[in-house]
Amino acid sequence: MKNTKLVIAMLAIVGAAFASCKKEKSEAPVPAPSSNVKSFTFNTNSNAWTQKANVFSATLLVEDITSDVLSKGTVNIFIGDGTGSNWISMPVTLYEAQWSNNISFQSVKINAEMSIKENTAFINPGVQQFKVVVVSGS
Repeated sequence: MKNTKLVIAMLAIVGAAFASCKKEKSEAPVPAPSSNVKSFTFNTNSNAWTQKANVFSATLLVEDITSDVLSKGTVNIFIGDGTGSNWISMPVTLYEAQWSNNISFQSVKINAEMSIKENTAFINPGVQQFKVVVVSGS
């Protein structure tokens, strides 16, 4: 009986020692292969925008947005501050305008929508800067 208790006690000590040891994982994030990620910068001017009610729209042509990207990859759109170094992910609301986008085969439609206020005209967005990042799924 003493041997059984001694064996059980030893097993409990060894089990507790192994349970308290944890292997630390030091895995670095795996960067996406650069061939799968492509970035494009676009600048608009006042001629790029069309107006329908309180929404101005501009279409950016991006041939790298393929059906494969649409089904297996991702497309991210950013609006710039004009310097080329600061980007804000869309959709976003800036200066009372709601900036959104519609992504389709080989194009991105940018929409700028202003809340209609009494006696306030929504002015053409004119010169704006956008970045389109295309990540293929394969």
